[in-house]
Parts: sequence; C-alpha cells; structure tokens
Amino acid sequence: MKVAIITGAVPPAKCGVGDYTDVLISNLINAGIKIDVITDIKYGENNKGYVLHNVIKHWYGISFFITVLRVLKEINCDIVHIQYPTISYKGFIEINLLPILLRIKGYKVVYTLHEYSQRPLMSRIRRWPSVKASHKVIVVEDTFKIDLERLRLITSREKTEVIYIGSNIPKSNAAEGDLLRLRSQLFGNYNGLIASYFGFVNSNKELVTTIETMHTLNKEHRLFFKLLIIGELTPSDAYQNEILKRIHEYKLENEIKTVKYLPKEEVGKHIACSDFAIALFSNGVSIRNGSFLALYQEGIKVITTKPKNHYPIKLNNAIFLNSNSVSELKSALQQLQTLNLNKNLGDIINWDNIAQEHIRIYNSVYRL
Repeated sequence: MKVAIITGAVPPAKCGVGDYTDVLISNLINAGIKIDVITDIKYGENNKGYVLHNVIKHWYGISFFITVLRVLKEINCDIVHIQYPTISYKGFIEINLLPILLRIKGYKVVYTLHEYSQRPLMSRIRRWPSVKASHKVIVVEDTFKIDLERLRLITSREKTEVIYIGSNIPKSNAAEGDLLRLRSQLFGNYNGLIASYFGFVNSNKELVTTIETMHTLNKEHRLFFKLLIIGELTPSDAYQNEILKRIHEYKLENEIKTVKYLPKEEVGKHIACSDFAIALFSNGVSIRNGSFLALYQEGIKVITTKPKNHYPIKLNNAIFLNSNSVSELKSALQQLQTLNLNKNLGDIINWDNIAQEHIRIYNSVYRL
C-alpha cells in the first residue's frame, strides 16, 4: 500500500505534530507501508526511507490546490493522509477545504486531528469541512471523539477513531556512567537533585509557576534542586522573555541550566540524567502531550497537573497538582522529598501498535 502524507511540518521544523508525523512515518515504513510526504519547501530531510516532496511554497490560494493535485497525480497513492494542525498552516483556510477537493477528485482521505476540544469555537468550526469530507478521522484524545460525535450532521461514531500518540523522543539507553558525566558537564560538582523540563516553552506549559516556586524556596533557603530546561528561551518571544527576566531578577542563573534543541537521542539522555521532572499544563496533562510522555518514559517521578479528562495510562510515577499554583507545587516538592527517587519504568503507548492501528484504518478506507 502507498500512502501520501500531507503535513505542514516534518523535521527540522520545530513543531510537535511534525515530530509526531516523522516518528509515525518511520514506524509505518518498518511495517511495510510505502510513504510519500508532501510538505513545505522549508522542511524535510533526505534518506529517511520515504519519497519527499517539499514543494508547498504557500498554504493558501489556488496555487496550493494545484500543487497538491499535481504531486498526488505523480504519486498515484492508495490513501491521502492529512495531519492537522501544523506550524505552516497558520490561519489559512485552504488546508481545511482540501479534503473536499480530494473527495471530488476520487481520493481516499484520512484526516488526523491533533487539536479540537480545547480550541475556541471558531477554531473548531474551521475543522468541520475536513471532518465532514474525510473517509476516516483519527483523533488523539477520547474527548475529541465524544465532542465530534455530538455533531450528527458532521461525523459519526463509525467515522471517528481514537489513536493515542506515543513519545516523539526515543527512550534513553545511556549507561549510568554516561549519565553521571553528563550531569557533571551540565552542573559541575553539584551533587544535589536535578529536575528537568522538556518541550516548547509557552503559556500552555506554565513554566512561570516553576520559576516562581524556585524563587520562593530560594528566599526561604529551602531550594533543594537545580532545573534543567531542555527547550529554547529567546527574548523575541514574549512568554519566553518573561521567563528570562524572572530568572535574572530572582538571581536564579546558577540554579537553572538551559539547553536548546538537541538530537532526539540526546533529549532522552538529558532527561534520564535528571532525578525528577516538573511538567505543568494549563489545561491539565493530556495523552496528547508528547513532552510529558518523553519525561515519563524515563522512569523518573513527574510533577504534573491533574488531567481534566480520562488518561488512558495508569500514571504510577506522577504527582498531581489540582491547580498550577506556587503553594501546590511547593507541597508536591515537599512530598517528593519523602519518596524513593529510583527509576521505575511505567507503561507507555507503543509505536508499533500505533502504526498497526493506522494500517487497519488505511485498509478499511481502501476497501470503501
């Protein structure tokens, strides 16, 4: 079977959905699926095992539709699979209308929706044409399926399927000696605890709460850990600049180390060298939070925000906050100090199973 995947981002793009798509493609190829990728001219890497068509200059206008149809005609695929959203789509409506055109042209369309229920009403409405026109809709959270199925004229129970995501970051296999050397490279002769934060730094991740809590503990002479931020902090981003200003204002430069984007294998190693993690989310932790999965799979304790909806994995290594407040985080950190911090590997979503679920859906659509 040959599948054409349309996505606005694959590595080296800094996009969570792009990273997810990259790992999914790799596992689909390993399972025997032939893949062509249609993406933005700025992205894509050679020798990845798929045919790359990084030809989309603009994700708007008639030229967008013409380019997609031209490439699909060359590919002669069995299934067209669209990943939504990504950083390239921005506010352009054409990607939302594309499944309608593809259906008119006779293509079998699968559509993966990575964001829905948490979005504003108008943002949800713009997704409806794609949901309506696609043969199958894959969602990454149970709540999305429940909310979509309320739209009787848009979709149905049979059309919508849930496939949970896995971690975009491979689990570290670094030896203990390598982890100790990395700790020394990062923090010198420091022998205390290290907490890690991983992922894009934005208002959804509540990193400000962690910085404020560290400031409070430092004033009380009770700060017992250093923080490793695996992510980018740039002054040009308003939220990230606020983080930088507070770190400087609170004189926490010696307590916080930031490392920018790393190869995937190095990310896992940096997480694994820490003793615990802090991963707060404004809407509660969700199965679609790949950054949380990357932390959790290393077997370390993770302080995180209580999920608002059902979480499909039993999170034995998580300490939950009911709200993202300094007082709650302080209490969680006090609790953590009483716990055994030896690594304890928990369940995680398996990428082999994710690939097989996709293939099952591809086969069902192909037979329509």
